[in-house]
Amino acid sequence: MVKDDEEVEVVETPGLLLPHILFEEIEGVRFAYMRKDGSMGEDIEVWYGDVKYLPLKYVPWFLPPNRIEYKRYKDLWGEVRLFIYMHWDYPIEEAYSVFTSWIMATLGA
Repeated sequence: MVKDDEEVEVVETPGLLLPHILFEEIEGVRFAYMRKDGSMGEDIEVWYGDVKYLPLKYVPWFLPPNRIEYKRYKDLWGEVRLFIYMHWDYPIEEAYSVFTSWIMATLGA
């Protein structure tokens, strides 16, 4: 956090992946976030260093209504893989698992 007399850099964004936090805008002009330590939550702003991140006031796409907590990694894996299968047509079945692995690794899940 910055002191009251310091200039604050404000960035409006629908989400971002930073070294210690991942956050995404959800309905209600707020963020759902997950920190590197595994803690999750929702807030109207995210601070990282001396930068204050705010959600966009308007986005031209539908935002997720809530964050979903997955009790098991296997459940999240299954939903990601199913989404890929439903929206991507590829002749080699193993490619769906490879793509799912890449997505999960990219998210740090």
